[in-house]
Amino acid sequence: MIEIKNATQNDFQATIAIFDKARELMTKRGNLQWADGWPFPEFVAEWIQKGELFIVLNGKKISAVFAISFCNSEYDNANINWLNNEPYICIRCFALLNIEDLGLIKIIISWCLKKSKNIRVDTGVKNFATQYMLKKNGFVQVGKFLPTYPGATEMFAFHLVEEGI
Repeated sequence: MIEIKNATQNDFQATIAIFDKARELMTKRGNLQWADGWPFPEFVAEWIQKGELFIVLNGKKISAVFAISFCNSEYDNANINWLNNEPYICIRCFALLNIEDLGLIKIIISWCLKKSKNIRVDTGVKNFATQYMLKKNGFVQVGKFLPTYPGATEMFAFHLVEEGI
């Protein structure tokens, strides 16, 4: 049975391990989006404290991890053609324990749509796997931008609006 719940401090090491494994796979595929160590352990700890980091349990095993927020300041000054200007959730990042569990992405997106019918996410221009999964799950690519933080790589912005907003 799949369950999504807030990550706790007890989940910290397991979530870091999943992010590390995802980063390693991304780097092997030529995607350097997380090569600088993102998501940094201090961010993960902060997300846990703020209630923004979630784990996906398959039985008792953590199979995926993701972070959301209700805004992303990187989007404020970027030249992005958002589908609307309504309040939104930003999926900050997500990672799977096993790449074979791609179906968990749809579960994560469905869960997020229960929080907001308006979801924004960005991913690196060389993160072809995530771009594919976002498009497969209804996201529209709405722009390209360079985040302002040091070492940032160019990103594609995606937006999903569930009907009825």
